[in-house]
Amino acid sequence: MKLRCGKVELDFCADFKMFFLFLILMHVSQHALGREEYEYKFIFEGQKSVELPCYLPGGFEDIIFVMWVRSDLDPGIIQQYGTEGEVNPLYHGRSSMSADTVGFFYRDFSLTLRKPRPSDSGIYTCIFSRKNHDVGVVEVDLKVLGTWIVFPLIVVAVVLVVAVGVAAYLWSTTITVFQVKVKEGEGLVKLPYRTMVQLPECVAVEWIRCAPDPMKVHVYHNERNRRVSQDEIYRGRTSMRADCLRTRDLGLTLRDPCYRDSGTFLCTVYIEQHVLAQRAVRLQVQVVEEEVNVLQSSKTFTLPFITTAQLPEDATVEWRRYWPGDTVVHVFENGKDQPYRQDENYRGQTMMNSNPLRSKDLSVTVTSSGFSDRGRYRCSVRREGNVLARKEVKLLVDGQ
Repeated sequence: MKLRCGKVELDFCADFKMFFLFLILMHVSQHALGREEYEYKFIFEGQKSVELPCYLPGGFEDIIFVMWVRSDLDPGIIQQYGTEGEVNPLYHGRSSMSADTVGFFYRDFSLTLRKPRPSDSGIYTCIFSRKNHDVGVVEVDLKVLGTWIVFPLIVVAVVLVVAVGVAAYLWSTTITVFQVKVKEGEGLVKLPYRTMVQLPECVAVEWIRCAPDPMKVHVYHNERNRRVSQDEIYRGRTSMRADCLRTRDLGLTLRDPCYRDSGTFLCTVYIEQHVLAQRAVRLQVQVVEEEVNVLQSSKTFTLPFITTAQLPEDATVEWRRYWPGDTVVHVFENGKDQPYRQDENYRGQTMMNSNPLRSKDLSVTVTSSGFSDRGRYRCSVRREGNVLARKEVKLLVDGQ
């Protein structure tokens, strides 16, 4: 068989297993592969997807090929970039590999597995090669635990994860993704990062949000915060400690966190083009359901939604009652209401602010028809398929 890597074609006359033997021998030789990164990931069966991280420094033009493999499978290729090899059919339609830019120096080749199951457990290796003959691997040991796992095994797994996490934080150079959760409406949230690396005064610290949309969140350079370098929606909302280089506390404080801020944040510490340290933090801003209680005799009721998020004027606002049933209550798009997209029971019965996106008041007032209005409502603000803001309201009529 033939494996093509960019313009380089490798001819394997032997069985494809010999190729994986070659990869394994390369893997055990640190002299050949250089620095090696290793991470453990434990999840339970039933999740929609799992992401195995692989962030590589350098531009796309410097990378010859990137390949995700499992050496215990035949064929063992799961996803590839810059190569032409046989992909394992077990992962057709279930896996995808990102090839996005993350910040100024890093490229994201993370692997996403959809609907993970126990048979997906194993060691996944991200093998990469650059034009300067630098070859390396990033390994992720994935454990997908079935729902039949007994409680003692779960306790042991949790203890192991904590122990490995602490060890990785202290000794490993692996980029560990930390999870931070906050409820929308809280005043602020901190994305933690305390590094062990000595930081000279000439270093630059850059926080970016690499997913779902790449944005520059905060830049600290020459002992100053560079607000001009930020993306507009983060200006005036972020801060770092004035003595962050001396204390090595590079955590980022984000004010007024909203649903749109949910995503993966990456902090990079560098001098010119040399990266000294890095941290990834996944932020989840949870939407809290609000209860509204009205009387059955009320002629109207209001579903409240006042957001702190900066919303583009070409976004679409949609209110739906998703239980019981699923009906469209109100749609605002292109600067005006869209009654033809409403359910016929709500046409002419709803009203919003004349310019809700600019005023950030997305509340909708509905002419009440009585007890049948009770249920759960959701407002979503979308732009190009991305959800920028969300609110859920539970409407009770006479307390029921």
